[in-house]
Amino acid sequence: MPSSLRMHFISKAWIFRSVTASGEGFSHLYDRRIERDARMYRNAAAMCEPTCTWSGQLPMRQHKCPIYSPKVFLGGVPWDITEVGLQAAFKPFGPINVEWPGKDNKHPRYPPKGYVYVLFESDKAVKSLLQACTHEFSHGGEFFYKISSRRLRCKKVEIIPWVTSDSNYVRCPSQRLDPGKTVFVGALHGRLNAERLANIMNDLFGGVVYAGIDTDKHKYPIGSGRVTFGNHKSYMKAVQAAFIEIKTPKFTKKVQVDPYLEDSLCNTCNSQPGPFFCREMSCFRYYCPSCWQWHHSLDTLRHHQPLLRNKKSCSGISLATNHFWTAPDQDFTRSRDTLAAAWPSLRHGDYYWKVLSADSIECWSYHRHGNEINYHSFRCDEPETLRCGQTKAPV
Repeated sequence: MPSSLRMHFISKAWIFRSVTASGEGFSHLYDRRIERDARMYRNAAAMCEPTCTWSGQLPMRQHKCPIYSPKVFLGGVPWDITEVGLQAAFKPFGPINVEWPGKDNKHPRYPPKGYVYVLFESDKAVKSLLQACTHEFSHGGEFFYKISSRRLRCKKVEIIPWVTSDSNYVRCPSQRLDPGKTVFVGALHGRLNAERLANIMNDLFGGVVYAGIDTDKHKYPIGSGRVTFGNHKSYMKAVQAAFIEIKTPKFTKKVQVDPYLEDSLCNTCNSQPGPFFCREMSCFRYYCPSCWQWHHSLDTLRHHQPLLRNKKSCSGISLATNHFWTAPDQDFTRSRDTLAAAWPSLRHGDYYWKVLSADSIECWSYHRHGNEINYHSFRCDEPETLRCGQTKAPV
């Protein structure tokens, strides 16, 4: 690993003297330092050299009845474009919301990097936009649309939509997906769908059974994904590669490969949660902050980089412990756009279900009977209802 990325941790003697003198104060400081190092490593792809390279042409994928995310990417927008100008340019396709990249009150009007995201009201509006675009098959099937700003007239802007079915690809339907053979892939290019990612990883390491692209609430890619292998050998080859360069005629991108992290106890003390993972082959296990500090205080292990599970990739939907549900509180969803229900027993022939918004929780019409909470109505047209339906137990 390059020396520029090695974190020089506090010396072992200093840590123990400080904790002894001041209680747990420096221990918490060290915990935050480990977490900071883990977050820094998430962006290591920009600084590390790739260990292997994939070169090739990305095949065009044909969609018979595509369903698009309402969010699209605009590349090459005029440098002086404004939100009002974008709304006027796309007015024929309905109202839009504009998401400026990296908008943190520093760039309230102009796109700092020449691109922007536009959110339409529906998939239908995106389809209408694409029909009005110029479709250039000679350049890989890109869509272009002309917009004007105050100083640039009829500027050709690239439109990059996303087909929602491109978020998942299964190469071996009969194979069980094992989180222990799954890698997290970060810094993905926006043109890589799940099928293309699966084929690239299979060409490099073999044994790929599944690939998925992480998406936001609009089902648009967020630049990361997961790849599951069918055997441990291929999985370890991918983990040891760490950084991969992908070269195509359209782009060259360096991506980062790490073990896919789950909620786990510390593999050293087996009593505390283990939020940190060491990917070095001499460790390759989960650690609590205290055990990481103790184990990696050795001079030969100080350069090891901690990995930290990104909680933002979780949906935040959980089931808390109560009289009927005794499992620990945890996230039961596998991706941002999937809600999975964990039901302790299907004693009834069928039941109704609702997914409710937490934005106005005090307005919900619940009533209690002991430890059971029931909703007063199963109507689907109430404002707080996101989804509802009826599920029948298998016969």
